[in-house]
Amino acid sequence: MALAQTNPTFEVASVKPAAPIDMMKMAAAVRSGEMPRIGPRVDKARAEYTYMALRDLIVLAYKVKPYQITGPDWIASQRFDIVAKLPDGASKDDIPRCCRRCWKSASSWRCGAKARSFRYSRW
Repeated sequence: MALAQTNPTFEVASVKPAAPIDMMKMAAAVRSGEMPRIGPRVDKARAEYTYMALRDLIVLAYKVKPYQITGPDWIASQRFDIVAKLPDGASKDDIPRCCRRCWKSASSWRCGAKARSFRYSRW
């Protein structure tokens, strides 16, 4: 059975609150020709989501538009860094399903010292 026909999941994932962006460091990096490492990056072995809001992660995982997502303000403002190991044989097309399974298994996200729960629905 092909992986795309199953319910793939990340082998392991690290989800951490993102550190604030140091604009001086970012400007220096851009001047030296480096691109900022913000947003999604995927290769054959891992997926990295750097400095991303939960709302943006839901958009990627469920293939919806940002205006279709409602929730508390923090889902658009609190940023996370996620690094996940992809299962063997996974393709980029499997990543949204991996993300959905990851989000479904998470009952809360830690934001500083305060746990925040969220609900979602697929319409």
